[in-house]
Amino acid sequence: MSTVISEVKTEVKSKRAKKPKVEKVEKVEKPKVEKVEKQKTVKTKVDKYNGFKVPDKKTPSTRWAIYLYDMIKEAKPELLKREDVRNEYNNLITCLRKYDGFIESSIPSKYYKYNRGIDIIGKGVNVLNGWEFRWIHDNAYNNPQRNVYSEKKTEFNTEIKQVYAPLYELIKRDIIPYMELKQHEITSKSQIERYHYKMEKVERTIKAYESRIADLYKELGQLSEEVMKCKEPPNLTVFE
Repeated sequence: MSTVISEVKTEVKSKRAKKPKVEKVEKVEKPKVEKVEKQKTVKTKVDKYNGFKVPDKKTPSTRWAIYLYDMIKEAKPELLKREDVRNEYNNLITCLRKYDGFIESSIPSKYYKYNRGIDIIGKGVNVLNGWEFRWIHDNAYNNPQRNVYSEKKTEFNTEIKQVYAPLYELIKRDIIPYMELKQHEITSKSQIERYHYKMEKVERTIKAYESRIADLYKELGQLSEEVMKCKEPPNLTVFE
């Protein structure tokens, strides 16, 4: 019996189709493409201030100089192309930086932008009496550094005027009239708005009076009618 089963198995195996051998296809290597290295473009920094050493707002001593630069740019931008203006402006920055830790300057608000002016030459003896600069040290009599600070203040008042005078001379003819005109526009606009408000208020008062007068005329007419009625003769009694 076992021999029969083995013979059947061998017959079944022989009947199975033999799988054809698949020839291995050799892989064709792709030609290597050499990578072309991209040249890095070096971005050149553009000096947006054209050589002007405009400081940032973080430095207290030079904030007023930012306001000065912006005013020149707004009023007469052609001045920023001149080398003499640039040199004198940079000299001003150098002078102000000498007094870091001693002075604090400010930028005026929008309302006072044209009202403050850029003339610190005509401030008299003490530039620090104006709004532009403030001495940040205590000058009390009990301060041991009082004499040092006093000398420093005198030095600053003298030096800042000497350094700023040439720049002011170069820009004043273009900047001062422009600022005066802009300030006049702001002031007149504010005054016109105020006067318009008052005019509207007066007009409302007139209308109120006109309405009241119309009511009074109406009342007067009614009273006049009553007077006329009083003047009419009464209906007399007629006897037969």
